[in-house]
Amino acid sequence: MLDPLPDPNRLVFYKPRGCPKCLNIGYKGRRAIFEIYFNSPAMKDVLYKDGDMAKIKAAAKKEGTWNLRASGWRKVMQGLTSVEEMLSVTVTDK
Repeated sequence: MLDPLPDPNRLVFYKPRGCPKCLNIGYKGRRAIFEIYFNSPAMKDVLYKDGDMAKIKAAAKKEGTWNLRASGWRKVMQGLTSVEEMLSVTVTDK
């Protein structure tokens, strides 16, 4: 979840441009994206007592989890990667 939501009028999206340093692919090195679960009593309860993935995801969403896609969007907004690259390495929950 992105909180607070960014002002869409101020967003800038970058596209990769190649150069000799990156072998003309537009990327050099790696940036990590993270899925973060907050260690709240409710989250512990679901993890330790149940373990059902649907319940874990529901509890995580309720607790304000940062999923991989949200973490990727943060990198996009920082200008560290492109929208296309972020979408290629993350999936949405269905």
